[in-house]
Amino acid sequence: MKKIILTWFIITGTAIFFSGCNTGNSISPERQLVSDKEISVSWNDTSDTINAFEAKVSVYSMNSRRDTSLTLTSQYHLAAKLINDEQYVRLDMLNQSPDGRFRSVISNDKEMIMFDSASNEIQQRIPLEAAPDDLAFMGYGLGFGKVNLDSIKKEATRLNFDITEDKKNSSLTLSLPNELFTSEFEKRISTRVSFDSAADVLTEMETVAVKNDGATVTTSAEYVYQKCGDEYVKVGMITKIVTDYEKRIEGIPEDTEYFKTIDDIPEISEEDFNKMKENGNIFEEPSVKFGDPGDLSCIETIVEVYEDVEVNKTEDSVFKLLGNF
Repeated sequence: MKKIILTWFIITGTAIFFSGCNTGNSISPERQLVSDKEISVSWNDTSDTINAFEAKVSVYSMNSRRDTSLTLTSQYHLAAKLINDEQYVRLDMLNQSPDGRFRSVISNDKEMIMFDSASNEIQQRIPLEAAPDDLAFMGYGLGFGKVNLDSIKKEATRLNFDITEDKKNSSLTLSLPNELFTSEFEKRISTRVSFDSAADVLTEMETVAVKNDGATVTTSAEYVYQKCGDEYVKVGMITKIVTDYEKRIEGIPEDTEYFKTIDDIPEISEEDFNKMKENGNIFEEPSVKFGDPGDLSCIETIVEVYEDVEVNKTEDSVFKLLGNF
Protein backbone atom coordinates (compact mmCIF):
# COMPACT_ATOMS: atom_id res chain seq x y z
CA MET A 1 0.00 0.00 0.00
CA LYS A 2 1.39 3.41 -0.96
CA LYS A 3 -0.19 6.75 -0.13
CA ILE A 4 1.27 10.02 -1.36
CA ILE A 5 0.96 13.00 1.01
CA LEU A 6 2.86 16.02 -0.33
CA THR A 7 6.51 14.89 -0.25
CA TRP A 8 5.80 11.95 2.06
CA PHE A 9 4.83 8.40 1.33
CA ILE A 10 3.59 5.91 3.91
CA ILE A 11 4.11 2.20 3.42
CA THR A 12 3.02 -0.82 5.39
CA GLY A 13 4.44 -4.20 4.54
CA THR A 14 5.98 -7.41 5.79
CA ALA A 15 9.29 -7.93 7.54
CA ILE A 16 12.21 -9.22 5.46
CA PHE A 17 14.77 -11.59 7.02
CA PHE A 18 17.99 -11.84 5.02
CA SER A 19 20.08 -14.15 7.22
CA GLY A 20 19.51 -17.76 8.20
CA CYS A 21 16.52 -19.90 7.34
CA ASN A 22 13.68 -21.78 8.97
CA THR A 23 12.98 -25.46 8.53
CA GLY A 24 9.83 -26.33 6.62
CA ASN A 25 6.90 -24.06 7.45
CA SER A 26 8.10 -23.31 10.98
CA ILE A 27 9.25 -19.89 12.09
CA SER A 28 11.06 -19.05 15.30
CA PRO A 29 9.08 -17.24 18.03
CA GLU A 30 11.32 -14.19 17.76
CA ARG A 31 10.84 -13.90 14.01
CA GLN A 32 7.13 -14.51 14.42
CA LEU A 33 6.96 -11.62 16.89
CA VAL A 34 8.38 -9.20 14.31
CA SER A 35 6.34 -10.64 11.42
CA ASP A 36 3.06 -10.25 13.31
CA LYS A 37 3.50 -6.49 13.66
CA GLU A 38 2.09 -4.17 11.00
CA ILE A 39 4.77 -1.53 10.71
CA SER A 40 4.23 1.79 8.94
CA VAL A 41 7.15 3.64 7.37
CA SER A 42 6.88 7.34 6.47
CA TRP A 43 9.60 8.53 4.11
CA ASN A 44 10.36 12.08 3.00
CA ASP A 45 11.03 11.30 -0.65
CA THR A 46 12.90 14.57 -1.24
CA SER A 47 15.98 12.49 -0.36
CA ASP A 48 16.70 8.93 -1.45
CA THR A 49 19.15 8.25 1.39
CA ILE A 50 18.55 7.88 5.11
CA ASN A 51 19.95 10.93 6.90
CA ALA A 52 17.50 10.86 9.81
CA PHE A 53 15.52 8.07 11.43
CA GLU A 54 12.83 7.87 14.14
CA ALA A 55 10.78 5.03 15.59
CA LYS A 56 9.01 3.79 18.68
CA VAL A 57 10.91 0.70 19.82
CA SER A 58 9.39 -2.13 21.85
CA VAL A 59 11.90 -4.48 23.46
CA TYR A 60 11.02 -8.09 24.27
CA SER A 61 13.37 -10.45 26.09
CA MET A 62 13.67 -14.03 27.26
CA ASN A 63 16.29 -15.81 29.36
CA SER A 64 16.52 -19.59 28.99
CA ARG A 65 17.11 -20.01 32.74
CA ARG A 66 13.97 -18.25 33.98
CA ASP A 67 11.49 -17.41 31.21
CA THR A 68 9.03 -19.45 29.19
CA SER A 69 8.32 -16.90 26.46
CA LEU A 70 9.33 -13.49 25.14
CA THR A 71 8.02 -10.69 27.37
CA LEU A 72 7.77 -6.95 26.76
CA THR A 73 10.41 -5.40 29.02
CA SER A 74 10.78 -1.79 27.87
CA GLN A 75 9.81 0.80 25.29
CA TYR A 76 11.58 3.90 24.06
CA HIS A 77 11.53 6.45 21.26
CA LEU A 78 14.60 6.41 19.03
CA ALA A 79 15.81 9.35 16.96
CA ALA A 80 19.05 9.46 14.95
CA LYS A 81 20.40 12.05 12.54
CA LEU A 82 23.56 13.04 10.70
CA ILE A 83 24.33 16.69 11.51
CA ASN A 84 27.49 18.37 10.18
CA ASP A 85 28.95 14.93 9.35
CA GLU A 86 28.42 13.74 12.93
CA GLN A 87 25.87 11.17 14.04
CA TYR A 88 23.53 12.10 16.89
CA VAL A 89 21.29 9.58 18.65
CA ARG A 90 18.52 10.27 21.16
CA LEU A 91 16.61 7.74 23.29
CA ASP A 92 13.51 8.78 25.25
CA MET A 93 12.45 6.06 27.67
CA LEU A 94 8.69 5.45 27.71
CA ASN A 95 8.87 3.61 31.04
CA GLN A 96 9.21 5.52 34.29
CA SER A 97 12.36 5.06 36.35
CA PRO A 98 12.01 3.95 40.02
CA ASP A 99 11.85 7.59 41.15
CA GLY A 100 8.84 8.22 38.92
CA ARG A 101 10.72 10.28 36.32
CA PHE A 102 11.21 9.73 32.64
CA ARG A 103 14.81 9.66 31.40
CA SER A 104 16.37 10.57 28.06
CA VAL A 105 19.82 10.14 26.54
CA ILE A 106 21.56 12.00 23.71
CA SER A 107 24.94 10.96 22.32
CA ASN A 108 27.30 11.71 19.49
CA ASP A 109 30.77 10.35 18.73
CA LYS A 110 32.36 12.20 21.65
CA GLU A 111 29.90 12.50 24.54
CA MET A 112 26.68 11.20 26.06
CA ILE A 113 24.30 13.12 28.32
CA MET A 114 21.51 11.78 30.52
CA PHE A 115 18.69 14.16 31.42
CA ASP A 116 15.15 14.49 32.74
CA SER A 117 12.74 14.20 29.79
CA ALA A 118 10.28 16.74 31.24
CA SER A 119 12.60 19.48 32.52
CA ASN A 120 15.62 18.87 30.24
CA GLU A 121 17.79 19.04 33.37
CA ILE A 122 21.11 17.38 32.53
CA GLN A 123 21.95 14.84 35.24
CA GLN A 124 25.15 13.31 33.90
CA ARG A 125 27.76 13.83 31.19
CA ILE A 126 29.84 10.87 30.07
CA PRO A 127 32.80 11.21 27.66
CA LEU A 128 32.88 8.52 24.98
CA GLU A 129 35.90 6.80 23.53
CA ALA A 130 36.21 7.37 19.81
CA ALA A 131 35.78 4.38 17.54
CA PRO A 132 38.98 3.10 15.87
CA ASP A 133 39.86 5.00 12.70
CA ASP A 134 39.95 1.73 10.79
CA LEU A 135 36.21 1.31 11.39
CA ALA A 136 35.20 4.77 10.17
CA PHE A 137 34.58 3.44 6.66
CA MET A 138 31.55 1.50 7.93
CA GLY A 139 29.76 4.83 7.74
CA TYR A 140 26.67 6.51 9.14
CA GLY A 141 23.30 4.80 9.01
CA LEU A 142 24.68 1.28 9.06
CA GLY A 143 21.71 -0.88 9.91
CA PHE A 144 18.97 1.70 9.20
CA GLY A 145 18.88 1.07 5.44
CA LYS A 146 21.07 0.57 2.40
CA VAL A 147 24.82 1.03 2.69
CA ASN A 148 27.52 1.77 0.13
CA LEU A 149 28.73 -1.80 -0.03
CA ASP A 150 31.17 -1.16 -2.89
CA SER A 151 32.93 1.49 -0.80
CA ILE A 152 32.95 -0.73 2.29
CA LYS A 153 34.42 -3.64 0.35
CA LYS A 154 37.06 -1.41 -1.25
CA GLU A 155 38.18 0.05 2.09
CA ALA A 156 38.15 -3.36 3.80
CA THR A 157 40.41 -4.66 1.03
CA ARG A 158 42.78 -1.71 1.49
CA LEU A 159 42.95 -2.41 5.24
CA ASN A 160 43.63 -6.09 4.50
CA PHE A 161 40.56 -7.32 6.40
CA ASP A 162 39.45 -10.88 5.69
CA ILE A 163 36.58 -10.86 3.18
CA THR A 164 34.40 -13.86 2.35
CA GLU A 165 32.05 -13.48 -0.60
CA ASP A 166 29.34 -15.93 -1.65
CA LYS A 167 27.90 -14.60 -4.89
CA LYS A 168 25.46 -17.49 -5.23
CA ASN A 169 23.74 -16.53 -1.98
CA SER A 170 24.41 -12.77 -2.32
CA SER A 171 26.45 -12.73 0.87
CA LEU A 172 29.55 -10.76 1.84
CA THR A 173 31.20 -11.13 5.26
CA LEU A 174 34.01 -9.11 6.83
CA SER A 175 36.13 -10.51 9.65
CA LEU A 176 37.47 -7.61 11.70
CA PRO A 177 40.83 -7.78 13.53
CA ASN A 178 40.55 -8.50 17.25
CA GLU A 179 43.04 -5.76 18.13
CA LEU A 180 40.45 -3.15 17.14
CA PHE A 181 38.37 -4.17 20.15
CA THR A 182 40.27 -3.91 23.41
CA SER A 183 38.66 -4.17 26.84
CA GLU A 184 39.82 -4.81 30.38
CA PHE A 185 36.79 -7.04 30.92
CA GLU A 186 37.10 -9.47 28.01
CA LYS A 187 39.28 -10.81 25.21
CA ARG A 188 37.77 -10.58 21.75
CA ILE A 189 38.01 -13.83 19.80
CA SER A 190 36.22 -12.91 16.58
CA THR A 191 34.04 -10.24 15.00
CA ARG A 192 32.05 -10.84 11.82
CA VAL A 193 29.88 -8.38 9.89
CA SER A 194 27.67 -9.76 7.12
CA PHE A 195 25.83 -8.02 4.27
CA ASP A 196 23.36 -8.97 1.58
CA SER A 197 25.18 -7.94 -1.58
CA ALA A 198 22.00 -7.89 -3.70
CA ALA A 199 20.06 -5.58 -1.37
CA ASP A 200 23.12 -3.68 -0.05
CA VAL A 201 22.09 -3.98 3.59
CA LEU A 202 23.70 -5.13 6.80
CA THR A 203 22.19 -8.49 7.73
CA GLU A 204 24.08 -9.79 10.75
CA MET A 205 26.84 -9.05 13.25
CA GLU A 206 28.47 -11.67 15.44
CA THR A 207 31.08 -11.32 18.16
CA VAL A 208 32.76 -13.98 20.29
CA ALA A 209 34.59 -12.97 23.46
CA VAL A 210 36.00 -14.62 26.58
CA LYS A 211 35.12 -12.78 29.81
CA ASN A 212 37.44 -12.44 32.78
CA ASP A 213 35.42 -15.07 34.66
CA GLY A 214 36.09 -17.63 31.90
CA ALA A 215 32.71 -17.47 30.18
CA THR A 216 32.63 -17.54 26.38
CA VAL A 217 29.96 -15.14 25.13
CA THR A 218 28.69 -15.29 21.55
CA THR A 219 26.49 -12.36 20.57
CA SER A 220 24.69 -12.38 17.23
CA ALA A 221 22.39 -9.64 15.95
CA GLU A 222 20.07 -10.14 12.99
CA TYR A 223 18.73 -7.02 11.27
CA VAL A 224 15.15 -7.01 9.96
CA TYR A 225 13.98 -4.74 7.14
CA GLN A 226 10.89 -3.64 5.27
CA LYS A 227 11.03 -2.78 1.59
CA CYS A 228 9.91 0.72 0.64
CA GLY A 229 9.93 1.01 -3.14
CA ASP A 230 13.53 0.28 -4.08
CA GLU A 231 14.82 0.99 -0.58
CA TYR A 232 15.07 -1.03 2.62
CA VAL A 233 14.30 0.38 6.07
CA LYS A 234 15.21 -1.26 9.37
CA VAL A 235 12.11 -2.29 11.33
CA GLY A 236 13.58 -4.60 13.97
CA MET A 237 16.51 -6.55 15.32
CA ILE A 238 16.88 -9.97 16.91
CA THR A 239 19.81 -10.48 19.26
CA LYS A 240 20.92 -13.74 20.83
CA ILE A 241 23.52 -13.80 23.61
CA VAL A 242 24.85 -17.29 24.29
CA THR A 243 26.92 -17.54 27.48
CA ASP A 244 28.87 -20.75 27.95
CA TYR A 245 30.75 -21.70 31.13
CA GLU A 246 33.15 -24.64 30.85
CA LYS A 247 33.56 -25.07 34.61
CA ARG A 248 30.76 -26.16 36.91
CA ILE A 249 30.00 -24.57 40.26
CA GLU A 250 31.83 -26.50 42.95
CA GLY A 251 29.69 -28.38 45.46
CA ILE A 252 26.70 -29.07 43.18
CA PRO A 253 26.55 -32.74 42.09
CA GLU A 254 26.29 -33.41 38.36
CA ASP A 255 23.36 -35.80 38.95
CA THR A 256 21.19 -33.07 40.52
CA GLU A 257 17.66 -33.28 39.08
CA TYR A 258 16.55 -30.28 37.03
CA PHE A 259 14.25 -29.28 34.17
CA LYS A 260 15.68 -27.81 30.97
CA THR A 261 12.43 -26.15 29.90
CA ILE A 262 8.83 -25.88 31.07
CA ASP A 263 7.96 -28.77 28.73
CA ASP A 264 10.10 -31.09 30.88
CA ILE A 265 7.94 -30.52 33.97
CA PRO A 266 5.58 -33.51 34.37
CA GLU A 267 1.84 -32.85 34.34
CA ILE A 268 -0.66 -34.16 36.89
CA SER A 269 -4.42 -34.48 36.73
CA GLU A 270 -6.69 -31.85 38.23
CA GLU A 271 -7.93 -34.45 40.74
CA ASP A 272 -4.40 -35.21 41.95
CA PHE A 273 -3.64 -31.49 42.08
CA ASN A 274 -6.65 -30.79 44.30
CA LYS A 275 -5.75 -33.65 46.64
CA MET A 276 -2.16 -32.46 46.98
CA LYS A 277 -3.40 -28.91 47.55
CA GLU A 278 -5.75 -30.07 50.33
CA ASN A 279 -2.86 -31.91 51.97
CA GLY A 280 -0.62 -28.85 51.80
CA ASN A 281 1.75 -30.46 49.30
CA ILE A 282 1.30 -27.82 46.61
CA PHE A 283 2.87 -24.38 46.72
CA GLU A 284 3.62 -21.71 44.14
CA GLU A 285 7.19 -21.06 43.07
CA PRO A 286 7.25 -17.73 41.20
CA SER A 287 10.92 -17.92 40.20
CA VAL A 288 11.53 -21.37 38.76
CA LYS A 289 15.07 -21.78 37.44
CA PHE A 290 15.55 -23.99 34.41
CA GLY A 291 18.76 -25.80 33.51
CA ASP A 292 21.57 -27.44 35.45
CA PRO A 293 22.07 -25.47 38.71
CA GLY A 294 25.77 -26.30 38.56
CA ASP A 295 26.19 -24.77 35.11
CA LEU A 296 25.50 -21.05 34.70
CA SER A 297 25.40 -21.24 30.89
CA CYS A 298 22.34 -19.57 29.36
CA ILE A 299 20.81 -18.08 26.22
CA GLU A 300 19.27 -14.63 26.25
CA THR A 301 17.06 -13.49 23.37
CA ILE A 302 16.25 -9.82 22.79
CA VAL A 303 13.81 -8.70 20.11
CA GLU A 304 13.44 -5.04 19.13
CA VAL A 305 10.33 -4.19 17.11
CA TYR A 306 10.02 -0.77 15.47
CA GLU A 307 6.70 1.03 15.07
CA ASP A 308 5.72 4.28 13.33
CA VAL A 309 9.04 4.60 11.52
CA GLU A 310 9.80 8.04 10.08
CA VAL A 311 12.68 8.65 7.69
CA ASN A 312 14.27 12.08 7.08
CA LYS A 313 11.79 13.97 9.24
CA THR A 314 13.77 14.62 12.45
CA GLU A 315 14.67 18.25 13.23
CA ASP A 316 18.12 19.26 14.50
CA SER A 317 16.50 20.77 17.61
CA VAL A 318 15.80 17.27 18.94
CA PHE A 319 19.52 17.07 19.81
CA LYS A 320 20.12 20.70 20.85
CA LEU A 321 21.07 19.84 24.46
CA LEU A 322 24.25 18.25 23.14
CA GLY A 323 24.98 20.01 19.85
CA ASN A 324 25.85 23.62 19.08
CA PHE A 325 23.37 24.24 16.27
